[in-house]
Amino acid sequence: MSKRKHKGELAHMKYFGRVLKMVRPHLRYVFIAFVATIGLSLCYTFSIAALYPVLKVIVEKESIHNLANRVVAEQRLDVELTVRDARGLLIGHTLGYNVVQVVRISEKHDLYREGVRSGDFLGGIDSVHAKGWGIVKFLANTNRNVLKLKIYPAGGGKVREVSAEMDKLKWYTRLMQKAVGYIPKEKGETVEELAHGRMVMLAYILGALIFLTIIGNICRFMSQFYGSVIGARVLLD
Repeated sequence: MSKRKHKGELAHMKYFGRVLKMVRPHLRYVFIAFVATIGLSLCYTFSIAALYPVLKVIVEKESIHNLANRVVAEQRLDVELTVRDARGLLIGHTLGYNVVQVVRISEKHDLYREGVRSGDFLGGIDSVHAKGWGIVKFLANTNRNVLKLKIYPAGGGKVREVSAEMDKLKWYTRLMQKAVGYIPKEKGETVEELAHGRMVMLAYILGALIFLTIIGNICRFMSQFYGSVIGARVLLD
């Protein structure tokens, strides 16, 4: 029974070919509807992607700029990093309150072969005087291809200096950096000033979401309208 049904479906495909021939004179409307559909898909994609930094700002209290620098640094080093509060930890007396820690590293990575493991701390870069988020920012924006990283083992022990080759930035990370550059940075040191800065960042992100929603609905209208135009003109023909 299933084979007979399958043959029937294939036999009806000839009608699909007939429809394509009738649509051919109206390709300009097909092109407009297609472009509008792609625009709608992109708007939905960016809208969903924008929810991640919103949750980061609200839940983990990580600024958009720090988040962007961390994502870029991870892409260039090809490891997963985090910046954690080291107050109360022994490593905090050496590296400061905020320390960069390796969360995950592949066993095939060159740094893994040099002894870097998950849980180790990144304490410095060559002669660059930076700690915590300063290290992450430098990794994200440096033009150097090879760096010397100071690694502090998680379980204690001798500090090692390893060579790290930096990957080139991908197009979407460059696009992200440019987009984040339009958002004002946090200013001030008090709790009230930092909270105000986060509210401003959230306002910018939510404004971008509203803009994407408007553009997406315009694309939806264009797609449905010109799809109806194509159907009506084919019927008239």
